[in-house]
Amino acid sequence: MRRIKKLLIIWLVCSGVVFWGILAIRLFDVVMFRGAIPPGNVKTINDFLAWHPIPSEVLRVTIRGATYYMLIGDFARTLPSSRAAYTFDEKGNFVEWTSDCGDFRKPPVVFSDGAKRETMSIEQLLNITKVEPVL
Repeated sequence: MRRIKKLLIIWLVCSGVVFWGILAIRLFDVVMFRGAIPPGNVKTINDFLAWHPIPSEVLRVTIRGATYYMLIGDFARTLPSSRAAYTFDEKGNFVEWTSDCGDFRKPPVVFSDGAKRETMSIEQLLNITKVEPVL
């Protein structure tokens, strides 16, 4: 009987550790995701840069005569395949965002076959879209 009680206590402790560990990871994931969601006032690249730190990468995506700019941000999930991406049109207007541009390809047009992707600097982007950075 003592052995059963001991095993039950060990099982309960281990289960509790696993449960609280999973809960902590899930809460961390929610906090990361909510921090990556652009607020409602993000309408342009300038608004984005006022809200978000300088992106880690800027891409110019050209497809079917249209140009889009993807600003790659931080990781927005606990175990993502890629970083969050924020897409703007050629005039610098916000189009859409995705929390993981490796798994969730939004907007689909910038991930279409035949899309040409070029890396550029944030300074080049600001010159093209005629937007002043907010410091």
